[in-house]
Amino acid sequence: MHVLTLRELLDLRGLDLNQEIKLVRHKHKDQSIAELRSLGLFEAYQAIQSSAVFQCQVIVAFEAQEPGTLAKLIGLYQVGASRPAVPSDVPPGLKGLQLQAGDIHYELRRLEAFDSLSDRVIIDWGNGALAWHQWLSNGKAATGSDKPVVALQKAGFLGSFPGYSELLLSFADLQRLVTHPLANPEWQAKLEAVKAVYLIQHRSSGQLYVGSAAGAQGLWGRWSDYVQSGHGGNVGLQGLLSSDPQAHHDFLFSVLRVLPWNASSEEILRSESLEKSKLGTRVHGLTRN
Repeated sequence: MHVLTLRELLDLRGLDLNQEIKLVRHKHKDQSIAELRSLGLFEAYQAIQSSAVFQCQVIVAFEAQEPGTLAKLIGLYQVGASRPAVPSDVPPGLKGLQLQAGDIHYELRRLEAFDSLSDRVIIDWGNGALAWHQWLSNGKAATGSDKPVVALQKAGFLGSFPGYSELLLSFADLQRLVTHPLANPEWQAKLEAVKAVYLIQHRSSGQLYVGSAAGAQGLWGRWSDYVQSGHGGNVGLQGLLSSDPQAHHDFLFSVLRVLPWNASSEEILRSESLEKSKLGTRVHGLTRN
């Protein structure tokens, strides 16, 4: 039986294979690639390289799926100009990346025409997993390493539910999750199953908001409110969005405390108040009650 290959898939989607194209399989020991993506730091991380590995026209970027040799497509990038990397290229929050003499910064432009494949295409990188960058084509469509496509996930698929304590969602990921519930039934079921105290971080300012989910759809229902309005009806967040209408795109969502479904309103409010006091969000954050 013929197995669909990455080259065939990208060709079908309109990529000119008569270009210099490289495949890259990312992993970062200090932060997972998933975390870097949730924090909006991945593209800054990818742009800095210790050698001239991106001397090509296009890179096809993947996130290593460990353990094993699978990799999930992040996206395709047009490679532009390069220059010596400077400290301002490393944003706050990007851990474990210390600039060295000779480090290179690449201008990379995401090819949005291929975004419909992002987080959907799973390939088997093969036994050469240590060779994290490989040629798909050196300018001739029939040359380079090809990879088998082992899975094509539904549009909007966010991956396996990581557990409440490991959950870290950017606004973009939350929006994708709520917009594509049929592609993420495990997420919806897990988030609907609990009441919770949650945290929203405005990443660029570091300000925090603590809230609680106590409605009939649990955490899923409460967080869906933020996708619809950006602020969920919270006074502090409304004030932030009035000064910066795009501020919600910089929100990061996590769970502070999972509560049983039969928790009383008093117990939920007590837990919420305790977390607000611990984090000081009434004094220094976005909490207004």
